[in-house]
Amino acid sequence: AGSATLSCVIDFAYADIGGLNLKGNARQLERMYCFHDTHTGNPEELLVVVHVHTTETWGDRRKRPSGRRLQRFTSVNARHAHMGDVNFKQEYKKFHVVPKNKELCSSWRTLPEEDITWNPKGG
Repeated sequence: AGSATLSCVIDFAYADIGGLNLKGNARQLERMYCFHDTHTGNPEELLVVVHVHTTETWGDRRKRPSGRRLQRFTSVNARHAHMGDVNFKQEYKKFHVVPKNKELCSSWRTLPEEDITWNPKGG
């Protein structure tokens, strides 16, 4: 087992193009965590990238303190990013951490929010 070091955290708007097709401030907040893990590979050439999806709207993100812990999320996936000529490029294929259920992965748009969100604190 390796030990990863957090490199950066980036919040961005998720539009779900081809699905919900959200626009502007109605898009959902997605958070990306980038880690250097010397066990996985050279930290100058490889990052471990974790994407955390939420139902929080992009327009509401400034109503809470910057850098706050996410209270509820809908999915988490991980992938690698490899250094290219200038910057890191993420792999297209991802590993679903949550949810694991294939039906939930494909039908989440049609389910009530309380059925598709998890609270990492368990409460």
